[in-house]
Amino acid sequence: MQIRAINYAAEREQMIDVLGRNLTEIPHAKRFDWFYGRNPAGLPFSWVIVEDATQKSAGIASLISRGVWLGGEVKICGQVGDFGIDRAYRSLGPAVQLQRATFSPVDRGDLAFCYDCPPHEAGMSTFRRLGMNANTRMRRYVRILKADEQIERRLGAGLHSVAAAKVANAVLRLTSGGGAPIHGTSIDHWPDRFDEEFTNLDQRGATRAEIRGRRTAADLNWLYRENPLQSYEVLIARSDADLIGYVVYFAHGNKAFIMEVGGEPPAAVIGALLADVSRRILEQSPDAQSVTALLSEAHPFIEGFKRAGFMAREEAERVVAYAPAGSDVKKFLEGNPRWLFQFADVTA
Repeated sequence: MQIRAINYAAEREQMIDVLGRNLTEIPHAKRFDWFYGRNPAGLPFSWVIVEDATQKSAGIASLISRGVWLGGEVKICGQVGDFGIDRAYRSLGPAVQLQRATFSPVDRGDLAFCYDCPPHEAGMSTFRRLGMNANTRMRRYVRILKADEQIERRLGAGLHSVAAAKVANAVLRLTSGGGAPIHGTSIDHWPDRFDEEFTNLDQRGATRAEIRGRRTAADLNWLYRENPLQSYEVLIARSDADLIGYVVYFAHGNKAFIMEVGGEPPAAVIGALLADVSRRILEQSPDAQSVTALLSEAHPFIEGFKRAGFMAREEAERVVAYAPAGSDVKKFLEGNPRWLFQFADVTA
């Protein structure tokens, strides 16, 4: 077994074949050119496991370029994505070797750092073998929109469940939170492409002791307007005429998801944005039962989510970052900066 770099443009079909065998929930051919070739943060780095005897590909991993605010400066880093290994090679040894390969562009100086997002404690085994710990942890925050499914699971189907759900749903509407309208602040639907106003908003939020994803207009358009797999809804908040925040969300089946809240809106504005999201979801997707968000620990937006009726649930993804020993980025990460990550920062 050997691991070598793979060229996404020249070996496109080979990559799609390996990905299709191992990450079956994603239509890779449909998203491939967008995901690998159009990212405004830069081209990806990818590696493949090759069987010695047959020279066939047996696994793959990629680093997807991300613009990140590291303190008050933008750095280009890589997020591990599309990590999949054929069943015959799914032991810890090949996984560790493939993970090590993702460090190489960082060691060469092509990227400032890289990070991976194992979704649970079992996914940390590779990093424990490498002597690495999580830099921050994500937590799910959920707002229940309707109680029908929860009550049916407890009481079973029938008239009693229907009656109980009607009462519970009425209570949810009355206690949904979000607060009263804020004087001088308006919330509106944004159906268009993102423009330079969003780039300016992103630049206003840079601070020296935080890590957060860069969100220029080009980044946002790639993520949310050009994505071939998912359509997104966007609401914006203005104070008088100035853009102060936005929220991106989508509904799928009976669930909805907050991809991110952008800008630096105060908690009251976040609560109002999220309350409007919940109202719109109930109007447009009557079967939706809940809205879910991911926030890193100690995220400053948590208070705003709680105002809108979101409750903390279980821990989710762990964020594990790598930077070369002795580098300025390594020293910055060791200083325990606050990570401002959301759903959009840990999905790849």
